[in-house]
Amino acid sequence: MNTGFDCLVAMNKVNCLFCSLSHAFIMTVSLCTAAFGTDGRLYPLPISEVTSAVSNWSNKGGYEISKTSAQAGEAQLLATKNDEVCQVRLQSHSVLATRVTIDCNQGDVTDVLTREKLYTFLDHYEKGLSWQTPTSESQTPPAVLNLIETVVCIRCKVGGRSLQFTGFAIDGSGLILSTAHDVKAQPQLQVLLNNGTELEGRIIKLDHHRDLALISVNGRLPAVVDLTRNRIKPDDGELLYSVGCPLNVMGVVNQGHLTGRPRLLSGVPLWQVDMSIQHGSSGSPVFDANGNLVAVIKGRLRGTSSLGFLIPFEIVAEFLGEE
Repeated sequence: MNTGFDCLVAMNKVNCLFCSLSHAFIMTVSLCTAAFGTDGRLYPLPISEVTSAVSNWSNKGGYEISKTSAQAGEAQLLATKNDEVCQVRLQSHSVLATRVTIDCNQGDVTDVLTREKLYTFLDHYEKGLSWQTPTSESQTPPAVLNLIETVVCIRCKVGGRSLQFTGFAIDGSGLILSTAHDVKAQPQLQVLLNNGTELEGRIIKLDHHRDLALISVNGRLPAVVDLTRNRIKPDDGELLYSVGCPLNVMGVVNQGHLTGRPRLLSGVPLWQVDMSIQHGSSGSPVFDANGNLVAVIKGRLRGTSSLGFLIPFEIVAEFLGEE
C-alpha cells in the first residue's frame, strides 16, 4: 500500500492545509486527515468566537497559529511551538454552538497536559471566568527554575483507586512534604524523582486537620527546598509560582497571585489564589520570585481550575515543628 499517496488523497478530500508540507511532517500530523466526528467537547459559542479565543490563547502561550477552513461550518487550527504541535478541529454544531476536538503532541509523545489546559481555557472562557496561560520557561524566575528538581510525583492506591499527587523534598536523607487529603490509611507509595529514579515511600506523619503529610523514602534526594528561606505573607498582587506534577507531568510551573484575605477552614487559615491547578497538583510547593517557600497547594474549588487554596508556610512550620 502506498501510504504517502493514500495520506495525500485523504488530505485533498478535506482540503487540508498541510498538503504542501513534507511527507514526513504529514505523517507526523496525519490526524488532520481524520473526518470530523462526534468526539471532542461541545461549547455554546459560535465557531468564529471559538476560533478567535483559541488563537488568542495560543499567541499568549508563545505558539504560532495557522488556520484553514476545511469546508462550510468547519475549521482547523494548528498551534506550534518548538516540537509541540496542537491541532484543533472545529465543527459548527449550530449557529451558536461549536464542537471542539483537540490533539496535542510533543515530539512523538501525546501531550495530555497541554490538551487539557486548552480545554480548560475554553471551559473558563465559556463561563466568563479568568484564565492564565501556561507559564513559559522564559517567564519563570531562575530562582524558581533551580527548584524544579526538588519536586516529586507521588502515586498510590487507596480503596482500589489509583491516586497521584505532588510532593517536594525537604531533607536530603529522604524526607518529603505533601498533602494528606488523598491518603486515608498507610498505602504503599511510589515516589518518582525528577531524574527518573523511583523510590518506595512510607508516611511517617499524617495530619488531616492541617492537610499535610510527611513521607520518608529509602534513598538520597538530590535536591531539597531550604525551609529557612521562607515568606510568611507575600504582598498583594505579587506573582507566585507553583512547581508541581499535575496529570503525572513532572516539573510544571504555573504562576498566579493571592485574590483575597485568608479563609478559615475548620480553624486552619488558607489563602485563596488565582492559579492554574490541575489534578495531581495538591502538595506542590509555591515560591516567590526569589525562590522563598510561601505555601503548599491544597487544591482547587470544584468546577474551576484556576481558583484554588494554599496552605500558608506558617501552618507548614507548625506541622514540622511538632513531635
